[in-house]
Amino acid sequence: MTSLEELEKQREALLEDRYSGTKSMQDRNGRTIEFKSDRDMSAALADLEHRIAALKSKPIRRIRIISNKGA
Repeated sequence: MTSLEELEKQREALLEDRYSGTKSMQDRNGRTIEFKSDRDMSAALADLEHRIAALKSKPIRRIRIISNKGA
């Protein structure tokens, strides 16, 4: 599983490449990733943001269900 720190580093690297106009980058394994458009980079950033948010959020510990007959 990827740690929060690694995901944030990946996000920063992707943002730097996006703002510089670069269409390719290397991942942590040394593989080159080429994006066909800015939309692809945006989707990758959205995925990273989603994964970061999931790691930062607190897990649900208790669910409380309240019901009534409905008068």
